[in-house]
Amino acid sequence: MASHANGPADVVVVHDAVRPFVDEPTMRKVALAAHEHGAAGTILPLVSTVICVGKDGFLDHSLDRSKYSASQTPQAFQYNVLSTAYSKCTEHDF
Repeated sequence: MASHANGPADVVVVHDAVRPFVDEPTMRKVALAAHEHGAAGTILPLVSTVICVGKDGFLDHSLDRSKYSASQTPQAFQYNVLSTAYSKCTEHDF
């Protein structure tokens, strides 16, 4: 990760192109939460049915969606948190 002329940024926001129209309040909330807690991201209620398949290939059970959320971008991290995580990655991880 490169830093800018004044040193590394305090917070780095990671986002993908699949959801390009994130509103400014969401970006601000995620960045501020990462500044305070080290890392933050957006979540939505889980709407997909997630199942566990048994050894026989048939449904064993379904997760209770009310207990889970779906994580997505944007995600934000304090620079040192993300830099440390990347430094622990190998070529295989990318």
